[in-house]
Amino acid sequence: MKSTTAVLIGLVILLATALWATRQRRQSPPAAGSISELNRLAQEKADLEEALRTSERRTSDTRIQTNTVFATASLAPTIKTAMAELTRLQVPPDGESRVRAFQRVIFLLETLKLAGPAALDEIRPYLDSGSDQVYASPTILARRGTQLSLAKDSIHQLEPLSLRFGLFDVVQQLGGRVAEEILSASLASSPRASEIAHIAFTLEQLAPGQYRGLILQTAHERLSAAANPDPNDPLSKRDRNYLFAVLDYFKDDSYTDQAQTQLISSDGKIDAPTVEYLRKALGTQAVPIIAQAYLDPKLHDPDSKDTLARMALNYVGTNPDANQLFQQAINDPALGDERRKNLIEDLNETGFADPKHLAPSDLPLVENRLALIEQLAPGVTDKVNQAAFAEALKDLTDMMNQLKTHAATEPVVNGPGH
Repeated sequence: MKSTTAVLIGLVILLATALWATRQRRQSPPAAGSISELNRLAQEKADLEEALRTSERRTSDTRIQTNTVFATASLAPTIKTAMAELTRLQVPPDGESRVRAFQRVIFLLETLKLAGPAALDEIRPYLDSGSDQVYASPTILARRGTQLSLAKDSIHQLEPLSLRFGLFDVVQQLGGRVAEEILSASLASSPRASEIAHIAFTLEQLAPGQYRGLILQTAHERLSAAANPDPNDPLSKRDRNYLFAVLDYFKDDSYTDQAQTQLISSDGKIDAPTVEYLRKALGTQAVPIIAQAYLDPKLHDPDSKDTLARMALNYVGTNPDANQLFQQAINDPALGDERRKNLIEDLNETGFADPKHLAPSDLPLVENRLALIEQLAPGVTDKVNQAAFAEALKDLTDMMNQLKTHAATEPVVNGPGH
């Protein structure tokens, strides 16, 4: 401000001098050659006046900008006050009050991001404490699918499921070594598998490959513990799904031996996430394991048996163990008529990459399943199974004819030299 004032004073002095010189010359007739001098002085006067006006405008703009900065700074909460408000702020499950509360949550989280790495010092103690404010409504949680993909799951969204998830996002955005330390510490201490999955994905984005060992070790330990989720915490449900999603994301098949021991729970039901993990990790090698579990006397739940049979159905027509399990399941009265019917009729869908858009490579599977029907159907006396086999036979025959017709109309591509 002092330099601006000095410039203004200098301009005023120069202008006053020019005006005085002009008046002095007007009091006496101009001498020869003085006309051009007067014109020059008049131009200088005009230039000085314009310079003064420009300086005044700049001074005014600077004053406005400075006041705006001070006003904005006075409205923005500090890191401490932002964190304190976030820890107290409750988000209602629905309604206009939920919208307003969430707007405030997002504003405070963005404030922490803008504060830079200094915010990490306030975020770390809160995450270490294990405290949280849950934002997810029952409606949001109900929309989440049964199969999880860490890269696409709804835990990665604009509206965080809880304050902890929002702070994880802030830490990721700030990045750096301290951020990685905070996330890795939370990975080991988090009570929720959904958080473990989120942190695993985040760490992999920040430092690809560097935390893989720690992530998998944490997932294995939690799976081995087989701890029951907190019934009062909506974000602790489906913990095993999240943990197996971590293994699937990192293509880890080193948990298969332990997974086999956890296929059947103490209540005589199958653990569906474990079945899906084994199928993805082992492929056809999982079929004998599934078949053995199906015959286990501890397994008495019809839905669980259906889960195993449908897993094996993916390989019916290509795997002898799957064929045998399929035959056992469709003749198992414990499954009930509807489940047995669906197993047979779904021979035209399950196991195909895209049953609505068949490829030439699907023809062997279609033919193998038709051969299986021809083998099994004649000995069927159950009316439900008879009708289901008739339906499957019709659908698979149509598929075979479609594939063969398509192959016959395809142009022949000759090889080199033809």
